[in-house]
Amino acid sequence: MATALDYSAGRPTGAAVRQAGHVGVVRYAGTPGRTKNITKAEFDDMNRTGIGVALVFEDAAGDALKGRSRGVTAAQAIAADAAAIGFPSSRPLYFAVDQDITTQMGTVLEYFRGIGSVLGGRPVGVYGEADVLDAVIGAGLASYGWQTTGWSRGRAAKVRHLFQTTQQPYVGGIQVDINNILATDWGQHNAHQEEEVQLDDDVVLWDGKSTAKVKNCLASVIGHGANMDTKITALTGTVNQLTQMVGKLNGVTPDQLAAALAPALLPDLLAAVKDDLADVEHLDENAVADRLAANLAGRLAQ
Repeated sequence: MATALDYSAGRPTGAAVRQAGHVGVVRYAGTPGRTKNITKAEFDDMNRTGIGVALVFEDAAGDALKGRSRGVTAAQAIAADAAAIGFPSSRPLYFAVDQDITTQMGTVLEYFRGIGSVLGGRPVGVYGEADVLDAVIGAGLASYGWQTTGWSRGRAAKVRHLFQTTQQPYVGGIQVDINNILATDWGQHNAHQEEEVQLDDDVVLWDGKSTAKVKNCLASVIGHGANMDTKITALTGTVNQLTQMVGKLNGVTPDQLAAALAPALLPDLLAAVKDDLADVEHLDENAVADRLAANLAGRLAQ
């Protein structure tokens, strides 16, 4: 499963993040001058090395318990900082609720209403325990969820794009938290770029020379912690995305490529998913990815 880091004690380089095997980071913004706050140089470095970046606001753990007025100032602060470092205005901004919420959920919702009054139609993300994600997203005040293990009491939120584990290794000399990535788009700045370049670089699919990019794309989807039907739907959607990208690269229309792929690939894809995902909790995602990638590359080579 792909992973992203979050941290506050320093600034590992993009190369260090990639070398440690991670594909993204979630960084603090909206508190310029503090050690934990991302800088433009850091953002540019992550961008150059292909590391996805999402942004989160947290000045203090109790921000969300200060209600609507604090939501307004929080949104203003992170939006200004995000613009200053070049973070795209179309991408979401996360806001942390970094404590156990038991009796003050109404205040938390007011905090996010204040955020929405500033950000307008810009996507909003919420970090916190399962109950917080369910309440904020359920109220339509956020669309991206980043769940923490803490205070969630073993329950999964209904909508979550990231899951913060209890692992805290060191990367580039800085202690970090590891987050499992549960969606292709988890709020990172280069989500759409990653889709567009998924099949270029050194890959020539028509003659079957390499299946690496296809395998990586499918493996990232197979790694979702969801039930079988969700996995099948996600994989089918990924194939549709692949047909569009390969079509652009090879001078055929997406419809032509989809028509060629559908009879040979999709039935096999569904069969493979049903066979190999019979035990979802013990999924061998590499084996499934190998089968699907070989099937796709073989069809394209014909």
